[in-house]
Amino acid sequence: MLGFILKLNNYFLIMDSREKVSGLLLTLAIFFISFGSFGSFVDNFNQSIFVLLISIPVLYLYRDKIKLGYSFFWLLIISSIMCWVSMVSNLPDEGRVWGRFISIICIFVFSFTSYLYLSNKNKYFLVLSLISLFGLLHFLLLMNGLIINLMVKNYNILESLTFFGNIRHYSAFLSICFLTSYVLSFFSKKFKKLFVVNSILLLFFLLFLGTRSSYLSLFFVIIILSIYMYCFKIKFFFKSLFIFLSAFILQLMFGSSSHSLGFFNSINRTVSGNVSSGRVLIWKETWKYIEKNFWGYGGDAFLQLNIGMKALGGVFVQAHNAFFQIVLEWGVIVFIMLVIYFLILSYKCFYWFRDKYVFTIYLMILNILIISIFDGVFYYIFEIFFLILFISLLNARLNFLSTAKEALFTKSI
Repeated sequence: MLGFILKLNNYFLIMDSREKVSGLLLTLAIFFISFGSFGSFVDNFNQSIFVLLISIPVLYLYRDKIKLGYSFFWLLIISSIMCWVSMVSNLPDEGRVWGRFISIICIFVFSFTSYLYLSNKNKYFLVLSLISLFGLLHFLLLMNGLIINLMVKNYNILESLTFFGNIRHYSAFLSICFLTSYVLSFFSKKFKKLFVVNSILLLFFLLFLGTRSSYLSLFFVIIILSIYMYCFKIKFFFKSLFIFLSAFILQLMFGSSSHSLGFFNSINRTVSGNVSSGRVLIWKETWKYIEKNFWGYGGDAFLQLNIGMKALGGVFVQAHNAFFQIVLEWGVIVFIMLVIYFLILSYKCFYWFRDKYVFTIYLMILNILIISIFDGVFYYIFEIFFLILFISLLNARLNFLSTAKEALFTKSI
């Protein structure tokens, strides 16, 4: 662990002053988002403003590197449509409508900030390692409660979620951290053992949290990764088996007073008929409103239209599905444009799929998108932040590969 921290420190020391300042600001942004997300409207807004304040000095430092490509104009069109929807919105609380719009624009600005910094030099290991390290810190803080409370079965960890307001948010975040550790356990040259241990600990906690959306996303992503890693058949199989079995055995050693926690409780909820946890009813009610207005209602529409109360008799702030959330708030045109952008990005990745960084970062994005089918990824700023961060990281890698190929072609001529 000490050697790993020293390597990160050495990596930092060789940077120039501009990179050091930008790197510290980006690290601060990742840390702040990782350790401060309760998911409320105010929390989302505060996070987005903080990210904007981080982005502005980085944009200034890299002002000579700014180039307006197709991604800029694509996001500009999307932002313009969202602004128009906000202007014509009939929702009762205009402050929440515009607050939501401003929050998303701040994250769009961060996308350019992170791209400018990440495209300057190869920083993939640094970013993925930071996310993995923050995941480990979360694990240690949560385990503190389990260790202190000797009567583990009488301990409800749901009452000790210090940094996240919902267990699904925690699980989504830890799934991101686990995947970074899991991937680095194969690709890191010097710290494989550290990332293996971290992968086991994070997967153990994911199994213990019992969130089915994270189970599904990790299942599909790891299947795809297994196919990709065919050239490491034996090594990949045994290391993965060791990680999964170790995490599963650890999970069996802990119990909880909550029926929501634990792998077997999660399976029991599914087979006993509680497959969707009310999501289908929410989706049906949301669709009724979408049918009436395909152009979008504006930011924070789900809460202001009181859809959760009408569907399940409770207060809910988001639709638990990316399609319904985006179309309800910003309209079908914005959703189609986002899908087209993702398809273009996927096409570029397919061209460079043999590059391990391109493929694995794409899997990080895919993990978040699969979770978004069942959870409110496109409502909570912390999840949008990580999605944008990985997209920026991926675009930076694709740009690096394209530039290197062009330079090689020019040299050959």
